[in-house]
Amino acid sequence: MISLAEVTGLKITTLLDNITQSAGPVAHWGFSALLEYDAEGKKRVLLDTGSDRECILRNLKTLKIDLRGIDAVVLSHGHWDHTSATVDVVKAAGGVSVYAHPSAFQPVFRVDEKGKRHRISVPDGQGVADIEAAGGQIILSKTPIEVAPGVWATGEVPRDSFETIMELVKERLVREGSDAPDTIPDDQSLFLREKGVGLTVITGCAHSGPLNILSYVEALTGERVKALIGGTHLTGRKPEYTAATIEGLRKHDLRILSPCHCTGFKAMAELSHTFPETFVLNYSGNTLEPAKILRERKAPL
Repeated sequence: MISLAEVTGLKITTLLDNITQSAGPVAHWGFSALLEYDAEGKKRVLLDTGSDRECILRNLKTLKIDLRGIDAVVLSHGHWDHTSATVDVVKAAGGVSVYAHPSAFQPVFRVDEKGKRHRISVPDGQGVADIEAAGGQIILSKTPIEVAPGVWATGEVPRDSFETIMELVKERLVREGSDAPDTIPDDQSLFLREKGVGLTVITGCAHSGPLNILSYVEALTGERVKALIGGTHLTGRKPEYTAATIEGLRKHDLRILSPCHCTGFKAMAELSHTFPETFVLNYSGNTLEPAKILRERKAPL
């Protein structure tokens, strides 16, 4: 059982997402989020580095965010839309530890109906050697690991629910050297406990399944998750799959639900309609402060 140190003042700024709400930060398919909080001093953890280096660098400049001295970078998994600016981030940080699953840097391909392979994994120039040359220290772990005071990465998530990786009708995902369907074992999320909020989970794509992730984090900590923020990979799902996910979410005690990135418009709309008191829209350039959200809603702490 993991005993979490309680943090305060959590702010989660989405540096890159599929949508934007202003003329400032740009949108691009992909995800990156910066966590800022207090725990033995000010701490900052970056989850994922987005899909396009020019977009994320522009958004950092627009938002006036300086990454120098950040405490850690965590890669939720090894797909290109979450790992395309890792070297740039490491350089901007002045060197930093980069946490990932041991399988995160393995080449992954989308195979179409004609058998043609399209690489979707970490882009060229963003691999282990490149990150280390930029001043990064790679730390690989399959198991839960504390990446900064009070903030943990789940490591590999058990798959116990009905949830599947994704729905590809005429295509499949494979890893280099194998024709077996890829299960994306490298998918991981962050979790922490904030004063006045409780257990909070931040996902990248949630390829493990949001319900599996919630159940795993609750099993690891012995606590109920109160806030779920990030991708849920409900885009392109059949209506009955989304409905089953929503039914599963009803069984959790969430007070904040802020899905983004790979959730998809239809699922976002359904989640907003089903959970109007907990749903919070997220987008490029947005900053979420969970404790402030609950105070403004006068939700019981």
